[in-house]
Amino acid sequence: MTLWRVFGLLDKFEDQPRPYWSASAAGPQPNSDRFTVIIGEVPEKLLTSLKQWRAQTRSLLNMMTGQAMSPEELLASYKVDLEIVDTPEFDEPYVAWLTLRLDRSTQVMPTGAAELGWFADSEKVISSMESFAVEGDNFMGCALARVMGAAKGLSVRRLRYASRSPYLTAVGRAAFTIPRTEMKIRDSGIIVGRNDGWRSAPSEQIRAAINAIPATRVAYKSIGQPTSWLCSAMAETEDNLRRFTFAYGGLELLATRTEKASRESLIAIIERADNKLPVVELLWPGVNENFALRNTVFRFAALAALYSPDTALADVQTFKQIAKARNDFYHGTEQTVTVTLARDCEELLQKYVGLVAAGPPGSGVAT
Repeated sequence: MTLWRVFGLLDKFEDQPRPYWSASAAGPQPNSDRFTVIIGEVPEKLLTSLKQWRAQTRSLLNMMTGQAMSPEELLASYKVDLEIVDTPEFDEPYVAWLTLRLDRSTQVMPTGAAELGWFADSEKVISSMESFAVEGDNFMGCALARVMGAAKGLSVRRLRYASRSPYLTAVGRAAFTIPRTEMKIRDSGIIVGRNDGWRSAPSEQIRAAINAIPATRVAYKSIGQPTSWLCSAMAETEDNLRRFTFAYGGLELLATRTEKASRESLIAIIERADNKLPVVELLWPGVNENFALRNTVFRFAALAALYSPDTALADVQTFKQIAKARNDFYHGTEQTVTVTLARDCEELLQKYVGLVAAGPPGSGVAT
C-alpha cells in the first residue's frame, strides 16, 4: 500500500540526479513501512497506479448502475481505457517535483490470475487500507513539516497530488484504491534557474530530517494537524479566500498549541534578557497557574519569538494584517482578504510548521 503527496517545484538544477534524487527512512511501523522523499521526476509507480485505477472507472460505473459485465468484458474495457487515460494534474510547467511516499506491505489473497482479480476478502483489505490511510496521513503531516523545514530555499509551490486513500499495487495486478473525489488544479509555469547546481539543494538536510520524524500522538496533533491545513491551502488554486481560510486555520492551531507547550521556554528567554521583570505576572496573569487567555496575535508572537527571533518582528507585523483581515471577514465588517494576504498566510504556515517540527531552537527534537 502506498500513500503519496506531490508538490510542484520551481527550481531547476541542470546537474540534478536523473530521474530523481531520493532519501528513505523508516515509517510509523518500522518493520513494514518505508518513507521516501523524491526530488525530480514524478515516480513512474505513481503515474502507473493512477492510470491503472482510472482505466477501471467505466467498468465500475457500469456495475454501480446495474450494467452487469463478464470478467472478459471487464478486462477488455480496462485494456481499452488504459491506452487513453491520462494524468492531467502533472501536465504542468514545473521542471521538478517534490514527492513524499509512504509504503506499507500487506498480505492479500488474490481471486485469480487476471489483472483485475485482486482480492477475495474485500472487507478485510478495505479495512486495512482505511487504517493505513488514517495512520499514514498523520505520519505524512509530520513528515511534510520536517521536509518543509529542511527544504528551506527550495521553491515548493502548489500541492499537485494529495489523495488520502492509499494505492494497493502488486506485480501483474491493476492498481486499486478506495474511491475518492479528485481535485482539479491549475498553475502559472514560473521556473527558478539554479546556477549553483544540485549542490545548493538541501538534500542532506532533508535526509537528516526524515530520519527524525516524530511518531507520537502529541506530534500528530501539534504538527500533523496544522500541516494538514497547509496541504489544503497549497492545493487551492481557484479560490484565494478558501486558500486563506485553510492557511489561517493551520496557523492559528499551530500557534495556540506551540505557545501552550513552550510557555516555560519563552518565560526563560525573557527572564534571561531582564531577570528583574515579573514575566509571569506581566504576560500570563492568573491564579494557581490558570494563565489568562491570550489572543492569536499574542500566541503567534510567542511562536515567532521562540522559533524565528531574527524575523519575529516582521513576521508578527505580517500576521497582524492577516489576523485583521480574518476578523473583518468573519465578523462581517468587510472582505479584505487579498491574493497577497492568502500567499503570506500560507507562507508563514509553511515556514513555522517546518521550524516547529524540527523542535525547540538547538534541540533538533520535535515537540
